[in-house]
Amino acid sequence: MPLELGGLTMVYVAAGLLGLLGGLIAYGLLAVFRKVNGGEDERIEMLESMLPGVNCGACGTAGCADMARALAAGEREPSGCPIASPNTIKAIAELLGVEEGERKRKVAQLVCRGKVSAAPARADYIGLRDCVAANAVAGGQKGCTFGCLGFGTCVGVCPVGAIKMGDDGLPHIDVALCTGCGLCVQACPRNTLELIEEGQGAVIRCISQASGKTVRGVCEVGCIQCKICIRECPQKAISIKDGRVWIDPALCDGCGICAEKCPNGVIDVHLKEIFERVSA
Repeated sequence: MPLELGGLTMVYVAAGLLGLLGGLIAYGLLAVFRKVNGGEDERIEMLESMLPGVNCGACGTAGCADMARALAAGEREPSGCPIASPNTIKAIAELLGVEEGERKRKVAQLVCRGKVSAAPARADYIGLRDCVAANAVAGGQKGCTFGCLGFGTCVGVCPVGAIKMGDDGLPHIDVALCTGCGLCVQACPRNTLELIEEGQGAVIRCISQASGKTVRGVCEVGCIQCKICIRECPQKAISIKDGRVWIDPALCDGCGICAEKCPNGVIDVHLKEIFERVSA
């Protein structure tokens, strides 16, 4: 019996020594790595502290820590963080000794005008006050199956508090706060939020794919696909795409003719003024 106990004890001691040895080796390798790559390690830590820390993923990486590593490795430009301030981007570029890179601001915008009074509900909804949950129950409570459901899921995911629900049942976006991270766009089950890029000429604030007759029955301010805008656009920038009327931002020059001709006032050409408020 003592021998058996001694044998077990020796096994535990050996396992403990191996674990300790493994830890010392790992620590030693880490110390060597830091000594060899100390400059880069310091830059990564500094870069991560300079980034917003929102971890929104809008830069195409998993978060700010990964973005810091990508910046240090030269895999991203400082302007690659869409929510960093101009001063932050400049500071990152100076730290890395590189150019800032081209940057165009983006802001989230609602592409639905179906407020409660204009696009009434077809039924009462009793359940979790969440757009994703409501949409999963027979497509939601609204008569329009393409419009904003109005439960504010986008409000909850916005990391900077740029979205608030209005009395009209629609989300209102403070463009001075919006960073263009796109989290609200990803969260919306109806795709009624889109990122609008600085320099874009116009946007259609309705994504309905329904016929004009159907739209008139469920919404007073929706796109009825009359195609007047398509015929009148001098740049041929408007077409039917994926069942909805769509404006190609690469062709649109913001002349405003389509907005003047639209019978329901669905087309917005005031995007320049929106970005002026962003920069103010």
